[in-house]
Amino acid sequence: MSSKTANERIIFGLKVRQRRQQMGLSFSDLSEASGLSVSYLNEIEKGKKFPKLEKIGALAEALRVPVQELMSTELADGLAPVGDLLQSNFLRELPLDLFGIELSKVVEIIATAPKRVGAFISTLVELSRNYALQEENFYFGALRSYLEMHHNYFEEIEEDVVRFTDQHPLRATEGPPADQLARLLREEYRYEIVENGLDAYPELQDLR
Repeated sequence: MSSKTANERIIFGLKVRQRRQQMGLSFSDLSEASGLSVSYLNEIEKGKKFPKLEKIGALAEALRVPVQELMSTELADGLAPVGDLLQSNFLRELPLDLFGIELSKVVEIIATAPKRVGAFISTLVELSRNYALQEENFYFGALRSYLEMHHNYFEEIEEDVVRFTDQHPLRATEGPPADQLARLLREEYRYEIVENGLDAYPELQDLR
């Protein structure tokens, strides 16, 4: 069962979680009834593990549902919005891993109030289609928020600037003269500087 896709693992975990909560069972209760450890059940509900068939049978018996129903990728009405989102590309197109966010965690949040959160995300999807928003728009928005959150001040960069200006006779509060910067780039960093190198490319004239 290790070949199951992320969506299949997440849907299976959601169904186990929903049924466990419907029955009013704690992890310990379900662990005792199924013979599976609490930690393993937790991993299943998070969409990180997909059990082997015999363990699915034990789970189905403990949850009092047919094995086929538990293994089906169809979700009940309450979780249908989550299934729709998983089938769409919206969540996949977001660079969640770049921000250290797990897809299963996002789905778990959605599952707590699927209709309301699902409607909200569906609205975002519709807006992105209507306004032809691209992935780079998301990156620009995230970068802008990150800069605002840190008041456009980043201590590590500032420290690097201080170290660099200590190593070279540059003024920290003002930009270095162009000829001094050019000499530094040529001599220390082996750059080749082509004066007016963009003149032959009028389409690049707006670039700095």
